[in-house]
Amino acid sequence: MVAPVWLAGGGHGEGFFGSAALTRAVGDNFVAFWNTGDTAVPTGMNDLVQYWTRYHVAKAVLSGLLLIVLTVLAVRLWKPTVNSAIATRRRRMAGMAGATATAGGFGAALLLMANVQGAVAPLSSLLSVVPSASDDPAVGRVQAQVEQQLRTGDTSRPALARMVADFGTYHAVLAVAALVLACVAVGFSVVIGRSFVRTPRLDRATRRTTALASACLAIVGIGVIILAAANIGNAIEPAHALLLFYAG
Repeated sequence: MVAPVWLAGGGHGEGFFGSAALTRAVGDNFVAFWNTGDTAVPTGMNDLVQYWTRYHVAKAVLSGLLLIVLTVLAVRLWKPTVNSAIATRRRRMAGMAGATATAGGFGAALLLMANVQGAVAPLSSLLSVVPSASDDPAVGRVQAQVEQQLRTGDTSRPALARMVADFGTYHAVLAVAALVLACVAVGFSVVIGRSFVRTPRLDRATRRTTALASACLAIVGIGVIILAAANIGNAIEPAHALLLFYAG
């Protein structure tokens, strides 16, 4: 995580979620943000939000590059598995390597989705690193007020209105990204499924490989569609989703 921190401008630590200094800064500025009566984010909080945006943009670029590399590698590794002229053992090894690269590619895709989400809606992402109530009583008091106002349905407070709107965007972005990934997974499943149908029945090794790959991609696609549906619901009712976030 050193590279994204450096690319984002540094100054807030190098851990997965930053550092203790970042956590304290977010906690202090979250309290100040909550207490402001203006719709504008205070300077201190705005600086952190801008840093968090740059941090996730840097991670998104790195994740995208990794996804491209793994996608190209997976395609090259899968090709020998459907070539009956190649020895069965070699095709099996290529299939195992291709499956590994494909799994890594989907992992990179998930990282890309999460970082695009954090870059587009940095406030909601940043608030996930606030210190716990036990570590910072002031933050605990604010979180209790947030939960109380969300339960009453009163989102007129400027800070809360901004948080609810950003949380809706946060989930809408992930819903769109998940639908795109689902379409890709299902599309590849269909293409590989057609390859399975065209493969001669005597070529059992190729048929097993294509059938398994098509089924796995279909399952992944269905799972991502469920993820998208959940986030669509949260995007439609962001206040309720934010309440669940704070109520645990």
